[in-house]
This record gives sequence, structure tokens and C-alpha cells, in this order.
Amino acid sequence: MQNLRLRFFKHYIPLSILTLIIGTSFFYLWTKKDLITLITNVTGYIAFVLLSASLIIGTMNYILKGFSPVSTYFRRDISVFGGVLAIIHSACGLFVHLLGNIWQYFLCTHL
Repeated sequence: MQNLRLRFFKHYIPLSILTLIIGTSFFYLWTKKDLITLITNVTGYIAFVLLSASLIIGTMNYILKGFSPVSTYFRRDISVFGGVLAIIHSACGLFVHLLGNIWQYFLCTHL
């Protein structure tokens, strides 16, 4: 339990703060100020970068050390946080296209 608490403060809180900082900078830099679009774009880009970083970490460990552990806590935590952001991105993305009419994704209404 102590290890989980340490990982929470060491990995998840800095990743959350970094996500909020990047989200705030996107809010001030982009001209489109729609909140749901902003959340979708921010979570999508950050999830892509984090999941790519988790794959690169394993490859770099293998190249530099000659062996790669099956899992490290840092790599696992980056992957979990990226996966959570990807789920948020998918859920919010349903409201960006077709403007919240989610049923249109699943039913053919254009015929």
C-alpha cells in the first residue's frame, strides 16, 4: 500500500499537473474556444504522446542496457495514465462530431 501511495505522488500527480498545464496552454493558444473540443484535443494528443513514450522507454531500455524488464512502474504508470486519457478522449469525441447526437453514430440516418 505504501508503494502505491508513493507511485501516486511520484508519477500520477506530476502527470496530472502536466496535463493541466498543457490543457491551459492549448486553451490560450487555440482560436476555437469550445470546451468539449478542447478537452478532446488535449486528451487525444497527450494520450498519444504518453502511449508512444511508454513504447519508446521499453525500446531504449533494451538498446542501452541489452535487456529489458517485463515491466517497470514508471512505464506502467505512463501507460495507465495515457490509457485513461484515451478513454476520456473517446468519450468526449462522441460529442464533438455530430454535435452530441450520439445515436447518429450507430444508426444510418443519412439514407
